Amino acid sequence: MELVEIGHAGSLTFDSIERQADGSIDSVIVTVDLKGLHATQRVLTINDFRDLVLFFNGLSAQWRGWTGSKNYESLEGDLRISARHDGHVSLDFEISQTSVPRGWSLAGVLLLDPGEELSNVAQEIESFFSART
Repeated sequence: MELVEIGHAGSLTFDSIERQADGSIDSVIVTVDLKGLHATQRVLTINDFRDLVLFFNGLSAQWRGWTGSKNYESLEGDLRISARHDGHVSLDFEISQTSVPRGWSLAGVLLLDPGEELSNVAQEIESFFSART
């Protein structure tokens, strides 16, 4: 799997895994496209993004709903995702670059149908980060 794209009217895309010499994942490129807004950020990890895989698998396992928000934040805080369930799954996300003076951030919301669509996203995320190339 070369990339994972989440969303329809806008999208959050995971692409271009970079690996260390031992094969472990060092980073991934995250891209946001929202009606005229486009941003890309390299996001680092120390755990092969297992925490992100667990986040999406947990959402999928509770596809019938949960109370409050479930949250994910990357190692350096440059990717944040908050999921709420109100009949649909709302993914509030933010990517940012704060490592430079006058950094930037871009936030948006994607809506997913619980059940099959959410399950497919979780499976694609897991396959994407577990594939060895």
